Parts: sequence; C-alpha cells; structure tokens
Amino acid sequence: MFMICSLVFSALAILAPLEILAAHLHLEEGFYSESCPSAEHIVWKAVSAAVRKDPTIPAAIIRLYFHDCFIRGRDASVLLKTTSSKNPSEQDSVANKGLKGPDVIDKVKAKVEAECPGTVSCADILEFAARDSTYKAGGIYYNIPSGRRDGTVSLESEVAQFLPPPFLDVPPMIQFFTN
Repeated sequence: MFMICSLVFSALAILAPLEILAAHLHLEEGFYSESCPSAEHIVWKAVSAAVRKDPTIPAAIIRLYFHDCFIRGRDASVLLKTTSSKNPSEQDSVANKGLKGPDVIDKVKAKVEAECPGTVSCADILEFAARDSTYKAGGIYYNIPSGRRDGTVSLESEVAQFLPPPFLDVPPMIQFFTN
C-alpha cells in the first residue's frame, strides 16, 4: 500500500508542474489569427468608442484588469455575476463595488461574438482592452500572447484574501506582487 501511495504521489509531483506549464504554453501572439483575425481590432475600436464617450474608461478598465489579475489570475472571473445567494461573486465584494468597466467589456464581448461566435475568451478580451486602455492613457502598445480560457469560479471571499488593500506600504505591496 505504501508503495502505491508513493507512486501516486510521485506521479502527481511530476505531472502537476507539467500541467501548469502546459496551461501556459498554449498562449501565443496571434492566437486568433486564423479563428478570428479581427478580434484585436474589434476590441480596439470598441474601447476607442467607449473612451470617446467617457475619458475615464482607460483607468476603469486598467483597474478592472488589476483586480482580475490578483484573484485567480487573469481569467476574467471578475466579470462573472452571482448565480446563487449562497455563493456571491467577486463583483459582490465591497472592494469591487465601485469597479467601472464590466459593462464596457460586455459590449466589447458582444461585438466580438457577432463577428466570431464562441471563439474569443472574455479573459483575452479583458487583456486586449487593458492593453488598449494603457495605450489610450499614454502608455505603450504591446503585443499580448493570447489563448486564455475563461474562469468559471468567482468567489467574493477571495477578494479580501488576495486583493491588496489600498493603504499598504511598499514592502507589503511587494509581497502581494511576489505571491
């Protein structure tokens, strides 16, 4: 019995890091070049239109992206709405109540879906929108490896656990980024 447990543990110890690595290996620039070649352009146009209507949109989308990065890591789980009062989503957290931008991402997603149904993940749309917002706010434009899968879990309780509070000094903030 000990031998079987050891073999199972050894296999898991070897396979788990490979599974994590494999999850990241599928990301590539131009991931949608064949399945939805206009995806990034659609996002760019939609974000640009939103910024023309409201110049605070770049900051809102960048903040939304920041919140998504810390909870479950860039999977668009911050966009998921509560489906049960027993399991409130990240959007229900006090820290996320003031987030602007989910409605913009919803509109962008609708435009992408009209062109390429069921192809581009919300996680990648949020990535592209954050990049485009950074550029619109005066930052650099950069290429993004894409091919992320959308998260299916969004828990209010994880926000307080993983999102850095706004009053942190530099050393604890560095620790949050390290984790």
